[in-house]
Amino acid sequence: MGVAIGELFDAEPAMQRHRRKIVRLQNRLRAIVTGEAWSTYLALETASSARLNDAIDLATAWAFRQGRRIPSRR
Repeated sequence: MGVAIGELFDAEPAMQRHRRKIVRLQNRLRAIVTGEAWSTYLALETASSARLNDAIDLATAWAFRQGRRIPSRR
């Protein structure tokens, strides 16, 4: 299920803009912090992303069990 959700998000222009901004900011941050600080930041980002992914998976599974659909914005 996570792969399908990832593909859905990756196809959205807004999500692509977010990704580009994140990469730009990460590159700026990496240039001004120590290696240890960068490693700590990456560990924090990994933990935060895992939590968000789990929340999205839980919400999606719940909606699927309820027979509900996410409304289309198009």
